[in-house]
Amino acid sequence: MGERTFQQRIAIRRSSGEEAAQQATLASGSLRAPERLQVEALLTCTLRERGEQCECRVALTTDDGVLEASGPDFFEAFCGVREQLETRGLVPVCYGASRKVFPSRMSRQRSLGVQAYRLELGRAGRKEDIVEIFQTGDDVEPVSVADQRRFFDEWLRTLGQP
Repeated sequence: MGERTFQQRIAIRRSSGEEAAQQATLASGSLRAPERLQVEALLTCTLRERGEQCECRVALTTDDGVLEASGPDFFEAFCGVREQLETRGLVPVCYGASRKVFPSRMSRQRSLGVQAYRLELGRAGRKEDIVEIFQTGDDVEPVSVADQRRFFDEWLRTLGQP
């Protein structure tokens, strides 16, 4: 049984669109959409190993509070935190929250979901398309968890997969 932790600073910002603005105005809880367009948050990732089982936990800390989620890999745990942020009109600005980024089954097994592929419709992921989900870049397009999953499903269809 062991535990390993790493931390990463990431940016979070308001979601785009009027619906997100309404959600931020109506949000309950201590974490709300920031007055500034973008703020920095501390992401803490913890891996707990128990024999062959593991739990990946992600905690996002801002001046307003902490959001936490766990899952079988860090990508899934991060999606849980993102869904909590969405109810407050917020999105992280990193590859793990970007429309055209999603981990493969193999990357989930090998990197526990810390690495994912930048996706292009009709083209299989390549080694040079791999990114770290908590990093950012000029091509990051932050979206909701549901929108990211929809794009992934569309990408699979363009490759002839159901």
